[in-house]
Amino acid sequence: MRRALLILVAVAAFAAIVVALAPASLASVALERLTGDGVALAEAEGTFWRGRGTVTAARVVRIPVAWSIEPWPLLRGELHLRMFPPSAAVNSPRAEILARRDAVSTRDVDVTLPARLVEALAPRSGIRIGGNVRLTTSSLDWTSATFVGGARVDWQDADFAISVDPPIRLGTVSAPLASANDRLTGPITSEGGAFDVRGTLSLATSGAPSLAVTMTPRAGDSAQVRTLAITASPDGRWNVDFRVGP
Repeated sequence: MRRALLILVAVAAFAAIVVALAPASLASVALERLTGDGVALAEAEGTFWRGRGTVTAARVVRIPVAWSIEPWPLLRGELHLRMFPPSAAVNSPRAEILARRDAVSTRDVDVTLPARLVEALAPRSGIRIGGNVRLTTSSLDWTSATFVGGARVDWQDADFAISVDPPIRLGTVSAPLASANDRLTGPITSEGGAFDVRGTLSLATSGAPSLAVTMTPRAGDSAQVRTLAITASPDGRWNVDFRVGP
């Protein structure tokens, strides 16, 4: 009996060591499965529980990141993840994420992504954009039916074009978003750039965007006013309506 107990303790101890030293590359496998191979983790170092690497997506995103995962919540089907910069030289990305089967809660999020990611996600939309998009939120909770909280989107060094037209400079375009039941919605404004931007942005719980903006030349030429409306169709494509003129 004692021998069997010692064997059981040894096996348990060995299993604990294996789990504790699980390589960071396992996080890459989990991320790829979770996102359907849309997002990957390259150059992973450390362990599954505390490591670092480079998040990649759609061949245009490369974000160095470090992370830590609490092991015990996984036993009850929850993921407690904290992301932070891999070095003191940068301030982003930062986020605390609690994910369950039917909900995601985020706290203290500060992430900057290249705006070109939108082109990669909607390659047939005809939209060409540049600059970086910074997403921040102190608290945002999401389920398949509702949002609670808010977020802010700042599109920095923004430029925009449709098809082969030359890009127009928009400066910094901002949208503070607040929860409204099944949507995040808020006004769009801008600072700097050749055009003044005004409109609204809305995101459904599915992630589908709805955007309507008017871009007015700061020089006052009404013939060059541009309007843009973007909505997501049920088949996953984006409907884009772009017009030039008063």
